[in-house]
Amino acid sequence: MTWALGPWLIAFGRQTPLILPAIVVRYVPIVANARIPGRAMVVVYLVVAMLAAIGVAWLSSRQRTARIAAGCLVLLLALECAPAPPPMYVPDMPSQYAALRSHARAGAVCELPLGVRDGFGETGRFDSSVLLHQTLHERPIVGGFLARLEPRVARDYATMPVVGSFLRLSSGGKLSEESLGMTPRDAASSLASAGIAFVVLDTRTASPDLIQYVQTGITLRLIGEQDGRMFYEVF
Repeated sequence: MTWALGPWLIAFGRQTPLILPAIVVRYVPIVANARIPGRAMVVVYLVVAMLAAIGVAWLSSRQRTARIAAGCLVLLLALECAPAPPPMYVPDMPSQYAALRSHARAGAVCELPLGVRDGFGETGRFDSSVLLHQTLHERPIVGGFLARLEPRVARDYATMPVVGSFLRLSSGGKLSEESLGMTPRDAASSLASAGIAFVVLDTRTASPDLIQYVQTGITLRLIGEQDGRMFYEVF
């Protein structure tokens, strides 16, 4: 369908970037929140492909020059759509996550910076790599992504002791008065009572305030370090 769209656009003096109008949908308010707008574009491509076929048929029925032009357009589009090797990416998979999987202690993993995201936005600072890491340690995680998240869930995260501070510090905010009044031992107990056994701090992306809070405001035991990440057990 995309192949057939090209002649129609070029015949009418359009630019080739319009071959993918679904990209424009990302910048349309409300519509941009659709989970996969590309699905709806399939119907649009079908209609435009039919128009493109009509355009090619019209050119083919004209004089010899028009038929040559139609053939050249088809050849150019065939070259443009020729498959090419896609760029490859090797994900960051620290072996320390496998160590968490085999750790005897049960409990969830909280990766910092922390974020909660859905199709309408995010709270804190969400890093999608935490979902990949979960496939290694196979433990529950704090935060994450869900296409349609109930607003109360984000509010509950924001009001949780310590976890709410993680969210605020992850997004560049400051500690609340309640968090400032907690002792490191109380902060660790709060995490443990929420079922959180491990904290992973990415010092490459965390703010200085978040790093300081983790290292001085909570009783944690360092159990590993790899690729700029500090692995702590809630002690």
